[in-house]
Amino acid sequence: MKLSIIIPVYNTEKYLDKCLGSILAQDEKDLEIILVDDGSKDSSSEICSNYELKYDFIQCIHIDNSGPATAKNKGYELAQGEYISFIDSDDELNPKMYALLLDNAMHNDADVACCSYLQIDEVGNKSHEGCTGRDFVLNQEEGLRHLLEKNMIYSQCWTKIYKKSLLDRYHIRFIDGLKTEEDFIFNLEVFMKSNVVTIVDKPLYIYTHRTSSLSREYYISHIQNFLCNMTFRLKLTNDKVKESFPALNEICTVHCLQYYNLMIGRAAMFEYKDTLPYYLQAFEYINSHKRALIKYHGKCGLSMIGALFFIVLSPKYYFKYRKTKIKL
Repeated sequence: MKLSIIIPVYNTEKYLDKCLGSILAQDEKDLEIILVDDGSKDSSSEICSNYELKYDFIQCIHIDNSGPATAKNKGYELAQGEYISFIDSDDELNPKMYALLLDNAMHNDADVACCSYLQIDEVGNKSHEGCTGRDFVLNQEEGLRHLLEKNMIYSQCWTKIYKKSLLDRYHIRFIDGLKTEEDFIFNLEVFMKSNVVTIVDKPLYIYTHRTSSLSREYYISHIQNFLCNMTFRLKLTNDKVKESFPALNEICTVHCLQYYNLMIGRAAMFEYKDTLPYYLQAFEYINSHKRALIKYHGKCGLSMIGALFFIVLSPKYYFKYRKTKIKL
């Protein structure tokens, strides 16, 4: 079997039929679908079971609510495909997505094959349509560079297929319990071990951006866990990638500056004392890389004045400044 598609499902009864319909309509037919009902409270569980009864290439398991990382790992335990895909249960796929990715991956003996995506909001507005339409073959360092720079390779798992033998050889899995940053952390581990990465730069995955998405709800109600997961992500990037790939040192620094700045923006939505340890860690990292901050302030989402404020203001006063920038 060429491909196993693993789909964590949690309270997506409104979208699940469309998602599965887009998989059933794929040009590629040598595949299996593994549905992991993550303790849904709506009719998603019943929908999953009905598809399992109807199609012999669809499996369904039901687990207590554990989060997307654990659900993906549970699905992986059942996977038999040469390549693995993880997708969200409220999105859709272009009918050619898996045929193109698999053809590209197998032709180049790739460890990972990637595509781009089309983002649609809940009222139908489209974005992220600027793709080259070309195919690319990258070595290990080039693949990591593209991932860190978000250049045709994105942090989400759903735009990729992964060679199962690579994941098994290095026992790469998601960190159980994570509800944010699990995809990037997984991809970083994968790309550090991948000798060949291919890109089909076409918008083959259709991602619907919903204001009530799990990640948004999670960081608002569990801000400290969100910041903790982000800190772990950045420590992994700063330590492991810089050690193993010194040529990517500057790119790693810029990546960390971008996301530590994002952390500070998130932290400023709350009270100073509530996010203090993570805020101070982010502030300290940015302050210790002043030259890079000034040089790449635009890439980090800051104006030159905003970058200078990092340098001249104390942590507490900078926090107050960032609070004034929050749009209510």
